Amino acid sequence: MDFLKERHKVLVLAPHMDDEVIGCGGSLIKHSEAGDSIDVIYFTNGSHFVSDMELRKQKTANRLSEAKRVCGELGMKYHMLDIDDRSLTYNETLLKNVVDLLIEISPDIVYVPHKKEGDREHRIVHKIFCEANWLASDVFFIEKGKKRECPKLVLEYEVWTPLTEIDLYEDITDYMDKKMDLISYYESQIMFTDYAEAARGLNVYRGTIGKGKKSYAEAFKIQRICLDE
Repeated sequence: MDFLKERHKVLVLAPHMDDEVIGCGGSLIKHSEAGDSIDVIYFTNGSHFVSDMELRKQKTANRLSEAKRVCGELGMKYHMLDIDDRSLTYNETLLKNVVDLLIEISPDIVYVPHKKEGDREHRIVHKIFCEANWLASDVFFIEKGKKRECPKLVLEYEVWTPLTEIDLYEDITDYMDKKMDLISYYESQIMFTDYAEAARGLNVYRGTIGKGKKSYAEAFKIQRICLDE
């Protein structure tokens, strides 16, 4: 972020491999170029309801390969929770896994899907993060060591459903071409739906509306901000 000059630890929660670049790829590029450390939690594995086990393994491996290429470009460390697509549920095991990762990473800035996303799995990830962030910062997991401080900034991003309440427009005009490249790395996804052009259209709309001129921007809802800690 432009108003956070020092280096930070950044975490993005992605229900599916590609949500991270569609929703906040331009901002992640800015973090990467600023020297921030970036982690991503991928919740699902890209299995896509495939019943044939060999084909299922192939599709999952291909999707992970695409994600690894994105992570390599951004210098981003990935954490794979390996949940089958469309079977993501709010449960104690998953909640505990996310708590453990929040304690391990201890991010300063978090990107998470907004709570009114049209995709059910996006909404579940939002709900899980909210509780996990509270638990990780309280005394429930004191056996992990020192109580973890809450992130200074939590930003909710948009993918399937545009935000209706926007607190921040992040200018990504200089990074839009690279964002398009990163989305194109997910070849298995864009062969059916042109997510790159969809993102470009939304980002130019956000840029023009938010900045008052032709530019590109990513829009966010601020869930938490505490810059004095």
